[in-house]
Amino acid sequence: MKYIKNMNMYMLAYIIVGLTTATSCIRIEHVEDVPYAAKIDDVLPHAGNRKVDLEIFISSVQIEMVRVYWDNRQRVKELSIDNPGTYIITIDGLEAMPYEFTLYSYDKFRRESLPVKTSVTVYDDAFLETLYGRVPKNAIYNFGNLRINWREPVPNEVKTVVTYTNKDGNTKTRDVLTTDEFTVIEDFGDYTQGFIFSSLLLPEATSLEFYETGKLLMTSIFNDLAKPGLMWDSCESLDGWTGDGLTLDGDDPREGSFCLMSVGGGTVRFEKVFPPFDTKLSKEKGCLALSFYIDDVASLGSGQLEITSGGKSDIQEIHWDASRIASMCHNGWNELELKLSENDQFDGTVNLSAINYFRLYNFVNKSAVFKIDRIRFYESEE
Repeated sequence: MKYIKNMNMYMLAYIIVGLTTATSCIRIEHVEDVPYAAKIDDVLPHAGNRKVDLEIFISSVQIEMVRVYWDNRQRVKELSIDNPGTYIITIDGLEAMPYEFTLYSYDKFRRESLPVKTSVTVYDDAFLETLYGRVPKNAIYNFGNLRINWREPVPNEVKTVVTYTNKDGNTKTRDVLTTDEFTVIEDFGDYTQGFIFSSLLLPEATSLEFYETGKLLMTSIFNDLAKPGLMWDSCESLDGWTGDGLTLDGDDPREGSFCLMSVGGGTVRFEKVFPPFDTKLSKEKGCLALSFYIDDVASLGSGQLEITSGGKSDIQEIHWDASRIASMCHNGWNELELKLSENDQFDGTVNLSAINYFRLYNFVNKSAVFKIDRIRFYESEE
């Protein structure tokens, strides 16, 4: 009986110790050995106009609430958490200045986590007015094509938008990426009307909204191939023109619907007698300009391009040697600007108010392709 009694005493002691140990384990799990709640995984601030969005990432199922403190913990905002995921806390009514936000998370026992901090600079209307967008270096108009050469992108630029009127009179837009060094618009309308451009920016690298700069109008377009001046012949017709192998080419005009083409090994490529034409120019500043195509520059050989006021060659003449023209050309289309002051012959009796003859000829021993288009006069900019 004493043995059994002692066994009962041992069993009772074992049970008491076991219960005490189990109770102690529960207490340590929730209170003593885990003094902090789980933290949020990360926070990403998105600055705005006098406000900020805090994007909060949570993976722990234990988090039931998040508090955000700022202004030395003088201000606070709470957010209830239902499940793991991504949450947004919006804080508005802020001044334009740098802020540090401290975030704590809480579990069902309202234990607080270790802090997670993030910083961001909030902006306002006054700051937005100081932002500027990307601007062009220049814009060059080429017979309906507009090429805009851009300066370097500005900080936090998303894209630049060009607004223009096309050949049909419709308003169009073109996006310019930050990697684009130039933009070519092939259906551009009247170059004298210019185009509008503005940039889309992020005021801060992680801003929650884009900002569009003021729309600027650019009208100072350099008219590279069609400078203002007087058209002498648009080369849209063979009327009055003669030359070896001369045809009207509609497959590859430089401007308009046609150009003049001469194919073969002859000498006279293009020749025409005009009614007297007043160039309204002086020798010092005048230019004869035309689009000129040659399939092989070596085909130019000897020869010249000449204009006169005598109704034929060698009378009251200005001419440029083929060698001079060859030095200005490459294979394919070229835009020739022949200054009246830089010539190989200038007859002092030539009448610039009554130019009436054009001829281009050369001597070669091979067949070649020549084309001309848009012959005009204008005043040199230099």
